[in-house]
Formats: sequence, C-alpha cells, structure tokens
Amino acid sequence: LDPNFAMAMALLSGVYRNNGHSVEAPVYSRRAFDLRDRVSEREWALFHAQEAWLAGDAAEAELRYGGLLAQWPEDLEARYLLGDLRMHTNPDRGRSIREAKPPLKRTLDLDPGHIGARVKLARLAALEGRPQRACEHMERAHALSPDGDQALAVRALRSWLVNDADEQRDVLAALRAARAQTLMIAFSDVSVYGGDLARAERFGASLTGIIESEDLRTVSWLVRAYVAFARGQVALGRSEGDAA
Repeated sequence: LDPNFAMAMALLSGVYRNNGHSVEAPVYSRRAFDLRDRVSEREWALFHAQEAWLAGDAAEAELRYGGLLAQWPEDLEARYLLGDLRMHTNPDRGRSIREAKPPLKRTLDLDPGHIGARVKLARLAALEGRPQRACEHMERAHALSPDGDQALAVRALRSWLVNDADEQRDVLAALRAARAQTLMIAFSDVSVYGGDLARAERFGASLTGIIESEDLRTVSWLVRAYVAFARGQVALGRSEGDAA
C-alpha cells in the first residue's frame, strides 16, 4: 500500500535477519535507510544501528544503540536489540554473551511479556548453571506463546536441561514435522546452553536420524563434530566431520 513506508522496510529486514535470510535482510535495511528523511530522529537512529549490524560492524551498531538509549532511556526496541546484538556478536569479539544480560533484563522490566528477551535470559541462566531460573523463564515464555516459533526449541532446551526423558521423546516426535530453523535452534541451544555435552551428543544423534534434508543433515553432523571436539573426542569429531 505504501512502498515508501520506511519503518515497515526496517522491520521486514529484521524479520529476514532473524530467519537466516542473509541476502534479503540488508536489501530492505538499505531501503529503510535511504528513506530516513521521512522518519523521526529516533527511527533514523534505529535504522543506522541496524545498517551497521548488517554490514558486520558490531562495534558501530553497539555505539549507535548506546547513543539512542542515552537520548531515550526507556526505548524498548533499542534496549532489546542491544542485548540481541551482544548475544550474537560478543563471542566473535572476544567478549562474554553475559554482557547481554543487563539490557535484556531491563527489556523484561519494561515489558514482562517480551518473549524474545525472556528466552534469551533463559539461555543465559542455563549457561550460568541456574537451571531452575532458566526453566522459570522458559515456562513463562511457553505460557505466553505455546504455538509460537520458539516454543518447540524452548521445550527442547528445558527437557534436556532437567533430563526429562518423557518430554525429550515428545520433543523429538514433534521435531519431525518442525521447520528447518527450529531443528537447528533446538540443537544449538541444547549444545551451547544445556550444560551436558554427552546429552547434547545423544540429542544430535537423534536429530540426525529424523532430518530428511541433506543440507540440514550436513549441518547437524558439523554441530555433532563441534560437540565431540569440545568433549576432547578428537577421533569422533573427525569421523563426524567426514560424515558431513
């Protein structure tokens, strides 16, 4: 209806980014940025930060979000995106993803129903060895959106975190019909945040058996190789790399 609706362009770019479409995301971000004379100062600042992030300049994006929050301290979107940025880019910059915690907690203070912030805080709690707190966040997220995109991955992490065999079987059965992205988020969550690499290896083996796509099965073998190397099982890691 309005080809020059800049905020819609920016939000569409974010949707593409969150769904792993790396080609489309910068295209729509650039369109939004080119229409910056049609938006408010606050929206322009968000566009600028997103453009830096998609261009691979995490440091510049972080500065932009920080500047935006200095001017609008209660800006929910900027607060969440700062935490999201740190979760995704801090390891590549030699920094802990725990730095994402303050902006994500503030996001939840501003909006207790913010599922993205709650799921990320659940992952951080799991990483910190606080399974009870992680499960509280995950159960709340699932109650808010039982049929949402993240629901099945959240159930996977929770069931492996508390080693609930019955729920693990239910999750694996549900994953057979899940989207490709859900499969890989579930696997990476259990591997990175689950706190037990042996269980992660078993989960990976189960997933590889139900994935039909050759491309996805290749990725699952690669993640299994990383898990094996992290456990010090070099020969197994090489074998799983060869399978990929």
